[in-house]
Amino acid sequence: MFFIAYNFIRCLMAEAGATYEVPMERLSFKGTVDSVRQFSVAIAQTRCPKKQKQLIAHLLEIIA
Repeated sequence: MFFIAYNFIRCLMAEAGATYEVPMERLSFKGTVDSVRQFSVAIAQTRCPKKQKQLIAHLLEIIA
């Protein structure tokens, strides 16, 4: 289970880095975990797929 969560966080970091052209070395694993914790409740509670995509895009921007 921990490896799945670890890989999920690393995938988010890679996507954020690729989207915003930030090297992986500049991204924080702990910062990404904290951001995902903050956004996960809002993303889960939102029923509108468009709003969910906006929240995910904002999450990636914060990670980068």
